Amino acid sequence: MRLTAPHDSADWPFIQNGAVTLFLKQPVLESAVKMVSSEGYAVHQIDCETDEVMLQNLTVALRWQEQFGYAPTVLNLDALNDALRGMPCDDCPSVVLVLTHFQAFCQRNEDAAHAVLDIIESQSRDHLLFGRKLLAFVHTTDPVTYIENLGGRVAQWNPEEWLMQSRGV
Repeated sequence: MRLTAPHDSADWPFIQNGAVTLFLKQPVLESAVKMVSSEGYAVHQIDCETDEVMLQNLTVALRWQEQFGYAPTVLNLDALNDALRGMPCDDCPSVVLVLTHFQAFCQRNEDAAHAVLDIIESQSRDHLLFGRKLLAFVHTTDPVTYIENLGGRVAQWNPEEWLMQSRGV
């Protein structure tokens, strides 16, 4: 049996500098999702265009009803932190949350949008301690998006769009 180094795994570019990775171009995002899916990641799509849709997606992905006995009507960051502590990694050791229309969420509530990513980053580290992986792929329409202080880290651009010129800037 050949052991592979962590940097040989398909998810290495998306976890080496933190759990939150930014994407501008839809095809690049789709390729990354396909790549980690082929490595056994469960993929949960979270559309952030409206609070209502985002909450519905989170409710399903995190099995909110099962965990808490109710469906959320507003985004409760403490409850989200609790929900991510075990879910969605209980059934699958590797999970990616794909947050689309994230720019709309930022425009509605920049502090809450940042807090959501901070929670994901922090919970991802905790999951790694138990051999599980939690990633967030964040689709943005702003090619100069810079999100810092996520669990003490900065959200990184994906390897294909890392250079500003590849984002048209």
